[in-house]
Amino acid sequence: MRKTILKWIAVISMFTIAAAALTVMSSSSANAASVKMKVTAPNTDKLNMRKGPGVKYSTIRKLNYNTVVTRTKVSGSWSKITYKGESGWVSTKYLRKVAIKSATFPLDNFTIVVDAGHGGTDDGAFYYNTSEKSVNLKAAKELKKQLEYEGAEVVMTRSTDKTLSLPGRVKISKKIKPDAYISLHHNASKTGNKTDKGYLVLYTKSKEKAFTKAVYSGMKSVLSTKTTVPYEGYRYQNLHVLRENPYIGTLVEYGYMSTPSELKKINKDSYRKYVAQGIVKGVINYFD
Repeated sequence: MRKTILKWIAVISMFTIAAAALTVMSSSSANAASVKMKVTAPNTDKLNMRKGPGVKYSTIRKLNYNTVVTRTKVSGSWSKITYKGESGWVSTKYLRKVAIKSATFPLDNFTIVVDAGHGGTDDGAFYYNTSEKSVNLKAAKELKKQLEYEGAEVVMTRSTDKTLSLPGRVKISKKIKPDAYISLHHNASKTGNKTDKGYLVLYTKSKEKAFTKAVYSGMKSVLSTKTTVPYEGYRYQNLHVLRENPYIGTLVEYGYMSTPSELKKINKDSYRKYVAQGIVKGVINYFD
């Protein structure tokens, strides 16, 4: 009798544990699948929301550029979405994630690759006993910390002093498939001028110009009240890590190492913290 009772207790316990596990898994899957997205179809066009995952299905409605929808499922190159209580399917390539500023973790579900320029046998710029590779890595670690604080998953191209080629950096990005790629550097005068000053943000692909502008604006809004390092602006430059990278990105120059007075200002933990705050602000604003 005692054995029978113990068997029943064991069966009931196993059933209870399994049911609880399924509930947790189901809840986790639902939460992971539900993501806010924005329509990125051209301004002059509209995105077809269809009854099924394919062009063979009829159109339910047309969605305007920047319309915010909720993605609940992905099937191949199609995403199931809800909009104003209605469900349908759209081509995934015309959607991008949205950061919710009011959320506890506005960059939750976002993956960012942070690239510390140079490293290992490649010092980058070297002025006044300071190597660019070392300050780039310090900057990258601070940016990683602040992005993670806002909920982002961050992948570093390097977290130690190791040699990494430009193609190697792009290869990491292609493998990760991030929402954005941010490469960090420190500038140096190309003419030997010791008075060049200012932080600079660069883009290569036309589709990342808006992202670069957002990052620059975020930096400017923070740094203008925290430091006397001037701004040089944002502009185009043909850069391998952005040109060969299929994902949107930007390259940030923190300031000029070749200018002694500026190097003293930019090689400080407080400055790296302020720049990171500005970059994060810009990333959130772009995806909002």
